[in-house]
Amino acid sequence: MTELRRIVTGHNAAGKSIVAIDGPPARQLGADAGGLFEIWNTDGKRIDSHDKTDRADIEVVLSPPKGGSKFRWFRIAPTPPGTPREVLEAAYADAFAQMGAAHERVDTTRHPGMHKTKTID
Repeated sequence: MTELRRIVTGHNAAGKSIVAIDGPPARQLGADAGGLFEIWNTDGKRIDSHDKTDRADIEVVLSPPKGGSKFRWFRIAPTPPGTPREVLEAAYADAFAQMGAAHERVDTTRHPGMHKTKTID
């Protein structure tokens, strides 16, 4: 896959549309395994289209603030054949911890059947 390009528009002092940001995502996590790429964030406050601040260039956390939003791109690479479940679980735990969301992760060790898909006839 080619590098992700992010284009954010705004307005200049004369009220004309402009490209405020043209480049890669401001932040990313786990690019070696696919990746989470921050495109744009809001914090619930009024957005000024004249402000060229990169609103995605902040610490990556799982959830948006109250009244805010997050716009992200996820790319998930295939799991290499034969990867032990313990390795995958450790990678998942690390990804959630990097986003300050370790407490949001479901504990599958107590209920190992939770990750299986049920077939409904």
